[in-house]
This record gives sequence, C-alpha cells and structure tokens, in this order.
Amino acid sequence: MIISVLCLIDMVLLMRPNPDVTAVLRTMICGGALYYVVKRFRQPNITMFLFLAVAVLYNPIFRIHMDQVWWLVSDVVTLALFYFLAKVTPIHETGIKHYAEDDEAGK
Repeated sequence: MIISVLCLIDMVLLMRPNPDVTAVLRTMICGGALYYVVKRFRQPNITMFLFLAVAVLYNPIFRIHMDQVWWLVSDVVTLALFYFLAKVTPIHETGIKHYAEDDEAGK
C-alpha cells in the first residue's frame, strides 16, 4: 500500500515536477518492484514479470524518457499493480504482525 501512495504522489508531481523528489519516488517504486521480483523468483508467474517491467521502467540508473502523458499512464498502471498485490497478499506473508492475533494469543 505504501508504494501505491508513492505512485499517487508521483502522479501529482507530474503537474509541478521537482526532479529531486521525483527521482527519490521512482527509486522507491523500483525498489518495491525489485523486492517483489526477488521474493517470488523461485515461483515465476505473470505478476513477477509485470513487476520486473515496472522495475525497469522506474530504474534510477538508466532512466527512460517518456512524454508526461505516458508517465501518467504508467503511474496509474503501477498504482493498480501494487494495490492488487497488497490486496491478494496474505498478512502472514508480509512479515507484519496483526494486532488481533496478539490479543487472542494473550488470552
């Protein structure tokens, strides 16, 4: 979900670009996509390849230059991909503790 918020911020910054903030956001988006690719490397599927494409598109080293409209489209698609990933990933696979589980275990 955090990466989805970063995509939203990147879309807003397209209206008033700030190169430093945009570079940091795109680096974080690339890192999030690479994290998913590395995590799912042993079980490749179409989602892994989509996130690999996102990582290549947002990579900070070899930057891809596109028109502002295409960046907006790629931001929306990336936002949808990360949102979908956040919805279908079970909480126990994320490494985040759910507070309800702690309350039930304490009883």
